[in-house]
Amino acid sequence: EISLGLVGSEMCIRDRDFVNKNDLQEWMNNNSSMNIYNFREVEKMTIFDTANDKFKIGEVNDLEIKSSIFSNYQILKLNESLSLNAKSGDVSISEVAKDFKHINLKNTHSTIKLNIAEHGNFGINIYNVNAIDYRLPPNAKLIEKDSNKNAYFKIGESKNTGTIDIQCDRCELDIWD
Repeated sequence: EISLGLVGSEMCIRDRDFVNKNDLQEWMNNNSSMNIYNFREVEKMTIFDTANDKFKIGEVNDLEIKSSIFSNYQILKLNESLSLNAKSGDVSISEVAKDFKHINLKNTHSTIKLNIAEHGNFGINIYNVNAIDYRLPPNAKLIEKDSNKNAYFKIGESKNTGTIDIQCDRCELDIWD
């Protein structure tokens, strides 16, 4: 498990092994913003505060970003959950596991790209759907759209294994399987 409070200079973690999370935390606390962080595989990561950083993550089970401003996230594989509270940061996930649990994205001015494993069964809640330019898989079914401009879509025929909640202002959303 890694917990980060990033206030970090143009430094980079590249294939660097940190034996314990205290070493990583100490290294990051001594750097300013505009970092590039590369992680191969992470069980659980919590980022408390980040600005103007770029994250490249190979595989992660659980990722929580509490506050992010102008930081971008490129994830090869998300297995279980992602929670992101951001302003103006892009998110790209090459593969979301078929049996993921929850993705919660609160963002402004961003591009969000999610590739969900084939034959998944999940729900998508889009809040203020008129503020988002979205593209969903062809098999997405609109279940409900309320007077507050919130929409709920269903993918797949079986019971949901996961849920995606998107609350975004002036965003571009791409979800495909």
